[in-house]
Amino acid sequence: MNADYQSRYSYAPADPSADPDVLVVTLVVSVTDLARQEMALRAQSLQSWQWVIVCLPALAEGLLHLATDPRVRVIPEMHPASASRHLVQSSSCRFVCTLSADTALDPTFLEKAAWFLATNPHVACCNAYVRDESGTLWSYGFEQGDRFLDTNYAGATALFFKDDLLATGLPLPINDDGAWEIWLQLADQGKWGFTIPQPLILSLYPLSMPPFQSRDPSHHTIQRDRLRARYGTLHGRFPHVGLTDATPFEAISDAPVLANHLAKSTTTKRILMIVPWLVVGGAERVNLNLISYLTQKGFEVSIVTTLIRQQHPWLSEFERFTPDVFILDLFLRLPEFPRFIVYLIRSRGIDTVIISNSYLGYQLLPFLRSHCPGTVFVDLLHSYDEGWKNGGYPRASVGYQSQLDLTIVICDHVKRWMVARGADPERIHICYTNVDVDRWRPDPRRRAEMRISLGLGEDDLLIVLIGRLTSEKRPLLFAPIIAALRKKTASRFLTLVLGDGPLRGQVERQIRELRLSDVMRALGRVNDDEVFGYLAAADVFLIPSQTEGVSVATMEAMAMGVVPVSADVGGQGELITADCGVLIPHGPHEVDEYARVLARFADDPDMRRRMGQAARKRVERHFALRDFGPRMEALLEQAWELHHTAPRVVIPIELAREWAAQIIEYTRQEMALDEIWAERESWRSNPRPHPSLAIPLRQSFRRRVLRFVWAQVAHLYRWGVSRNMRWLVPLKERLVSEVYRRGW
Repeated sequence: MNADYQSRYSYAPADPSADPDVLVVTLVVSVTDLARQEMALRAQSLQSWQWVIVCLPALAEGLLHLATDPRVRVIPEMHPASASRHLVQSSSCRFVCTLSADTALDPTFLEKAAWFLATNPHVACCNAYVRDESGTLWSYGFEQGDRFLDTNYAGATALFFKDDLLATGLPLPINDDGAWEIWLQLADQGKWGFTIPQPLILSLYPLSMPPFQSRDPSHHTIQRDRLRARYGTLHGRFPHVGLTDATPFEAISDAPVLANHLAKSTTTKRILMIVPWLVVGGAERVNLNLISYLTQKGFEVSIVTTLIRQQHPWLSEFERFTPDVFILDLFLRLPEFPRFIVYLIRSRGIDTVIISNSYLGYQLLPFLRSHCPGTVFVDLLHSYDEGWKNGGYPRASVGYQSQLDLTIVICDHVKRWMVARGADPERIHICYTNVDVDRWRPDPRRRAEMRISLGLGEDDLLIVLIGRLTSEKRPLLFAPIIAALRKKTASRFLTLVLGDGPLRGQVERQIRELRLSDVMRALGRVNDDEVFGYLAAADVFLIPSQTEGVSVATMEAMAMGVVPVSADVGGQGELITADCGVLIPHGPHEVDEYARVLARFADDPDMRRRMGQAARKRVERHFALRDFGPRMEALLEQAWELHHTAPRVVIPIELAREWAAQIIEYTRQEMALDEIWAERESWRSNPRPHPSLAIPLRQSFRRRVLRFVWAQVAHLYRWGVSRNMRWLVPLKERLVSEVYRRGW
C-alpha cells in the first residue's frame, strides 16, 4: 500500500453528489486511528462509495475529523454491530464493504470486487489475499471450503451483496471472530464467497499464522466447537465458487455494470496499455521505460493484461508507476473482458489506447472502437515470428490496420515486413527502443569483484546469455555451442545463463549430459542488480535467437561494453555493426560458426576490449534512452491528429458485439487446444534436437519412468477433472513444475 498512489492517479468522482454503489462500514469499539483507512478509501479507483464509521459514543470525538468529506459519516452508538445492521438495511447501495479497523484497501480492491460480484450474482461476497507491511502474505480464502469448520480463513474485510449480508440475520462483524460465523451462515444458505488471488488487503498489524484465528488457543477451541455444533452438517457440502470457463458462443454483454465516472482535468492525458502479461522481458522493459517517461510528463496510465493463467513477476515494477493495473483473469471471466475494457476507457476518459503484444487486444479492436469512437488506438510492435500465427503481432497489425490510428515499430526491418504484406507505410512509424546509458555503463569495481567471485582472471572469457528460456530464444542451442567452443580453444572461459522459462529444465539437463558443468552454469531468473553485476564482468553477450526485433537485452549489454554475438535476425543488424559485434545467419552449420567466433574472442582479449568500447560508443550515440520518450510522445500526438483528420471506420455496435462473441469463442477454443498441447509437451520425451546439433540427447531413465506413470494415471486425471475435482489441476501443475525444476 503506497501513500504515493494518489499523486500518480487522480482518482476522484466526476459527480460527488451521485448515489454511491458501495456502502463501506467500519465498526470501532476501542481507541484507534483510521487515517490509513481514510487515505486508502480516497485513493480507491472505484470512487462511488460512502463510508459509515459506527463507534462507541466515547470514541466519536476522536473520529469527527474524518467527516470533513461529505461521503464520510461518524455515528456514535452503544451497540455498533446491531446499529450498523439497521444502517445497511436503510441504504440504497447495492454493495456493502465491511472494512475492519485493522486493515486498509489496495486502490483497486473495491472496483475489482464489485466487478466480480456484479458479473457473478450467485456469489455472496468477495475478498482478496492479505499481506502486512513486512510482506508476509496470507494466500488463502474461500477456496478452503470445509476447512472453515476448523479455522477462519477469511478476515472481516470483504465486499458483499447487501441482500446476502442481511439474509444471514447476523450483526456486522466487528472483528475476525464475528466474520467466521457469517461465512458459515452463508454456506448454510447455499451461498459462498470468492477470494481474488492477489494481495489487495493490507493488514496494519503483523500477520500471525493463521492470521484470523484468536491468539488465545482456548478461545479459538471454544468458538470452533460452538460453530461445529451449529454448522457441522455443512461438512462435505460447502459451495464451490470460482471463475467458470466460457461456454460455446457465449453472448457478449455491453450493459453497464458500474458508472464510476472519474474526474479529469482538461490538462490531464490518460493512456490505457493493453498487454499480455507482466513478465521479465525486452518488450516489458520497453513498456516500463515508456510508462516511466509518460508519468513523469504528467500522463496517467492504466494497464490491463489479457493472457489467462499466467504469472506476473513484474507486477510490482509496473505498480511503481501506476496503481491502475488490472490482471483481468484474476477477477473476471473471459467473456467479460471486452465489457470491462470498454468500461475502463469510459470511466477514466482514456485518450489513447496502446496495444503492446496482446493478440486479444488486436482482436477486440472493432468492439472497442465501436463503443469508444472518440479514443485513439495505437499499437507498439517489437518483432515478427513467421513460426507463430504466420507472423505474430505484426501480421495481426496488418489485418487490423483499418482500426488503428497509427502503428509504431521498433525497427525498420519490421516495417518493411509489414509493408510487403499490404500495410500502409504512411501509418507506420519507427521508434527505436533505447537504453538508459547512464544506468547501464561499465563499472570497473563491480567487474573486478564479480570476476573474483567467479574465479576468473582478467583475460579469461566470460560469456553471458540473458533471456526467457522459450523456443524463440533457442536455448537448446546454448549447450551445443559451448560444447563446440571447448573443442576449439584452450583458453579459459565460463558461460552463465540468466533467465527462467519452460525450457530451463532441458537446458540444465543438456549441461549435465554434455558434461559442461565446469564451464557453463544456468542461474535462473535474477534481479536487475545481479544482471548489472554479471554484465559488468562479462566480455561477450550471446543471443542466438530464432526471432528478434531490436533486442533490449543486447542494447543493455553493449552499453556495459560487452561484445554482442547475435543471430542475424529481425532488426539486430540495425543495432550491431561489424566494428562492435558479430551477426551470424541461421543455417545448418551455425553452431560451429558461433563456436568459431567465440574461440576468437577467447584467444584475443585485446580484440574483445576494443569491440566492447565500440559497442558502448554506438549505443551512446544512437540508442540513448533520452531520445525514446520524446519520440514516443510526438508519435502519440501524431496519432491524435490522424484520428481527427483521417478517422478510421467504425462498425455498427450490433456487428461489433457479434464480432467480440466470435473472438471470445476463438480464444476459448485456442485455450483448450493449448492445454492439450501443454499436457502432451509436459510429459513427452525430449524434443527433437536442432538440425545443427551433432550429438543426440539420450532420454533420461527418470523421464522414461515418468512417461510410463503418466500413461497409467492420465485417464484417471481427466475423469476427475471432468467431475469437478478442480484440486487435481493445481496438483498436476505443481508436479510438472517440480519435474522441470529438477531437470527430469
